[in-house]
Amino acid sequence: MLSFAYPWVGLLAPLPLLVWFALPAHAERRAGLRVPFFERLARLSGERPYSGGVVARRHLGRLLLLTLAWLLTLAALARPQWIEPPLHREVPTRDLLVLVDLSGSMDTRDFVDATGKTVDRLTAVKQVLDDFLSRRKGDRVGVVVFGDAPFALVPFTTDLE
Repeated sequence: MLSFAYPWVGLLAPLPLLVWFALPAHAERRAGLRVPFFERLARLSGERPYSGGVVARRHLGRLLLLTLAWLLTLAALARPQWIEPPLHREVPTRDLLVLVDLSGSMDTRDFVDATGKTVDRLTAVKQVLDDFLSRRKGDRVGVVVFGDAPFALVPFTTDLE
């Protein structure tokens, strides 16, 4: 459904009409054509000479173009937004926070990996976490490491790589 963030901007739509009727047309003085036979020229053309300024004409095409530009500007300022109904995903997920010790004791080589090789504790933790996280589809996992003080290494994310 289309809606506007600032619908009150539409109240500015009649502003050009107020300007149209409240302000006089643009007039400027400029030197006229001086000819010795001016009286006769005016009589032949059927025009009646007057003294004063030149008044710019208001053309309908220009008026329509300016009106369209004004309305489109107001529509853009009102910030149109396409709002759809919310999407609900019914996927059961869990938030898991993994704490990993990085103290000096993790350098002790007292674990055996899947190939039978003796590895340090940190390497064993990494292998166990790789296996564990590869089976956690859709869950969010965060990692906090600590040694002397805790540090949030990875915030909760579904990117388990």
